[in-house]
Amino acid sequence: MSPTAAKYFRVVWMEFRKLHEYKFDFAVSLLRIPIHVLLLILVWVTVFDISQVDQMAGMPVSVFVMYIIVARLVSYCQKPWDVYDLLFEYIRKGTVSLFLVRPVRFSLLFFFRVMSSAFFQLAIVYVVLAMGNLARLAGLQYHFPSLLYFGLFMVSTIMAVVLGFVMYYCISLAMFWVGDVWSVWGIWDGIVLLFSGEVIPITITPGFYAVASVLPFRHLVFTPVFIFLERVSITEALVQMSVQLGWILAFAWLANVILRKGLRKTAVQGG
Repeated sequence: MSPTAAKYFRVVWMEFRKLHEYKFDFAVSLLRIPIHVLLLILVWVTVFDISQVDQMAGMPVSVFVMYIIVARLVSYCQKPWDVYDLLFEYIRKGTVSLFLVRPVRFSLLFFFRVMSSAFFQLAIVYVVLAMGNLARLAGLQYHFPSLLYFGLFMVSTIMAVVLGFVMYYCISLAMFWVGDVWSVWGIWDGIVLLFSGEVIPITITPGFYAVASVLPFRHLVFTPVFIFLERVSITEALVQMSVQLGWILAFAWLANVILRKGLRKTAVQGG
């Protein structure tokens, strides 16, 4: 392992050690996910019963409920507030300016600090979804894709988490100029919640789907979940994953531009 790679690996290792240190907090964070999922299932099953419809957003009840479950698990691995809190600490204290002279790239260091736990949680999600097949032993309906689709789902979720990081990173870097972006962040978070497909599939109406399809937010949740449910062809899945990659590169480039300008501003002000 090269000396440069070893530095970033040490950052990842330190983040995993933090999870080990705060076992109770980590266990509670895992516990809240099934609680949220059960509440969402209860809400939507009730909606189906009251409305007396057999499908919604182009999906029957069983598939729709499965969508809600997988969407919640995928969104659980996004780390928007971790990005905000850590970057706020770096910029507010002025320690970000120290990376002008240190032999590491700030963006990479920041990425590994935030995303180490996200990737660990993704691994947990993969295991949970695979173990979900045990539900069939109890006579419950459970959809698990073919190995090819599941492999594409794994790659797509990784890109979804990375895309979420670079998007939130770009917004948070505005703190170089405005001091805090709490209000902007709240608006942005609401838009993401709506157009990512986390709460409800973007296929709920044709018009809404048309709007959401041209925005990057759908690739945070909707794209990987529809791949898991095998609601798209292999070709379409690969196309959407290519679009995911394109948005990642675009936001990464934008973040790099904003960071360079922000660091210059910080240096001029004396850090």
